[in-house]
Amino acid sequence: MSEYKMSVRQICFTIIAFFTSTKMIFLAAVTSEYAGKSLWISALINFFADGIIIYIILLIGERFPNKTFFEIIRDSFGNFVAKTVYFILAVVLLFKSYVPIMEQRNFIEISLYETLPTILTFLPFFLFSAYFSYKGLKAVARCSDIMIWFIIIAVFGLIALTIPNTDFSELLPIFKGTPIKDILGGSIKSSLWYFDSIYFLFFIGNYKRERLSKTKIMSAFFTSAAVIILYLVAIYAEFGVLTERQYFVPAKMGLFSVALLNIGRIDYIASIFLSIVNVFAIALPLLFSTYCLEQVFNFKNKAVPTIITNSIMFTGVFLSRDYFFDIFGIFQNLSVFLLGFTSFIIPFAAFVFCRKRRTQ
Repeated sequence: MSEYKMSVRQICFTIIAFFTSTKMIFLAAVTSEYAGKSLWISALINFFADGIIIYIILLIGERFPNKTFFEIIRDSFGNFVAKTVYFILAVVLLFKSYVPIMEQRNFIEISLYETLPTILTFLPFFLFSAYFSYKGLKAVARCSDIMIWFIIIAVFGLIALTIPNTDFSELLPIFKGTPIKDILGGSIKSSLWYFDSIYFLFFIGNYKRERLSKTKIMSAFFTSAAVIILYLVAIYAEFGVLTERQYFVPAKMGLFSVALLNIGRIDYIASIFLSIVNVFAIALPLLFSTYCLEQVFNFKNKAVPTIITNSIMFTGVFLSRDYFFDIFGIFQNLSVFLLGFTSFIIPFAAFVFCRKRRTQ
């Protein structure tokens, strides 16, 4: 992966397209269950936390130009520590990939199929994911240039469908009525969809730095955050207290609008575009998990870690296909600790201690 360097534009498009689309299916329902009408405040808290760490990661990149995160850790603490950290990252990225994959699988089955398909219907995704993981960062870069347009159509299409049915009084009063503990509960219970710190900007050193790189990347992150907050507001303004039941909300937005009644289910266009983007987005954690395994074990054949990660995830999806909502609660409870450690503690520790080692 380190042989190919993305442009800053492609980094920005990847953030806006792929890290936005994965937050558009379950997130509103899960957050609303705890935070109610203040779901957007819970999202804002998580975005703020992620934004701080992304900025720290960018500072690490400036301090160690042209070095990957693995090289930074190895040069400061040794090869064993670097490999241990990357093995942990590989496992956590597998953990993080499970819920988005099951979201996408259930969303497609419910919204696009008239009869319930078999688990093998979703098998082609893992064949695609294995190929995507094998091609690495170059595939991500090239797909981001195309998928950015798909996510723009999906987002604006879905939000436009809600406009005739929105009632923004559902969100009032803005800063009253929801206890702080519930808002924080919404942040914690929805941490599965955050706490990624954009995968350490693809583990540092894998993009071509240019003038105002830091500003452009942070702007892309805040653009993605603003889109999701607007999306959450639009959903609650349409569904109100029923938002917490809308687990597959893109298929229900604007369902009873006059346009859909007169023209037909044009909302499928936005849902299909979102699903296409999500195919790439939910494969990203598997791609980077594969990359981490490559760094740890130095496989001679690149296909080996690709097969390992995708086989593990396919097996997990196959075995848990009928128990997802039972398992989902366990993932919610574990995510704040696992993702908090890998996305906050590891980058912050690298920022502090690698700097001290370097100046000695």
